[in-house]
Amino acid sequence: HQSLANKISFIDYLSFTYRTDVLEFDLFPLKEVLTGIFNIPYQDWTISFGGWNGYKFKASLGIYGLIAWGGFSQNGTVHVQLPGKGCARIEDLIAVYEWGTRNRVKLTRVDIAHDDFEGEIVNILNGRDWVDRGLFRANGRPPNVRYIDDYDSGKGKTLYIGERKNGKLIRIYEKGREQGKPDSPWCRAEVEYRSKSRKIEWDVILNPDHYIAGSCEAFSYLSTEQSRLETTEQSK
Repeated sequence: HQSLANKISFIDYLSFTYRTDVLEFDLFPLKEVLTGIFNIPYQDWTISFGGWNGYKFKASLGIYGLIAWGGFSQNGTVHVQLPGKGCARIEDLIAVYEWGTRNRVKLTRVDIAHDDFEGEIVNILNGRDWVDRGLFRANGRPPNVRYIDDYDSGKGKTLYIGERKNGKLIRIYEKGREQGKPDSPWCRAEVEYRSKSRKIEWDVILNPDHYIAGSCEAFSYLSTEQSRLETTEQSK
């Protein structure tokens, strides 16, 4: 088994769309997959008939995410979202990888995170310096940058690089302070990939270090082996 433990970086958000022959009135499609392969406990799952993003049904998986299905416009697909707590439940990444590739499941969003608990390398000052030095440039173009300042209130600063609508958004933020510890040095670097303008390979599940290191020059120090998720022709 390969787990998220002992990794320089880890998957902190995962969403995917699975084409299936499930009928609209089937209760909790992919239940066996989610409980067995993804290790999501079947408790507090609640179904909503109000719909969600074009799907007819939505079920909350408690604190571990959601699943949506049904509806003519979604063409027989099931959509699953697993935030950090849901991703942390995964114990066998190889089993997840094999299920996803075998069934041609489409990854629609993956967030890769790296924690610097002492804030020695990943921190706001370094992040702003990396911006100034052009270490987040893609194809020679400077990214859009947004900075949220807490004015030293202890609630935490955040630096955003890139834009979500373009399929890649980088965040550097003071994670410890966000968690309510105003003196914490803990900072997090995070890359959010979306499938709008690129194909997200399932290999990212097994090798998150390679993909966060390959996302920009600023993070290249995280892995000697680097992989990139290239944009599609339509997005260029």
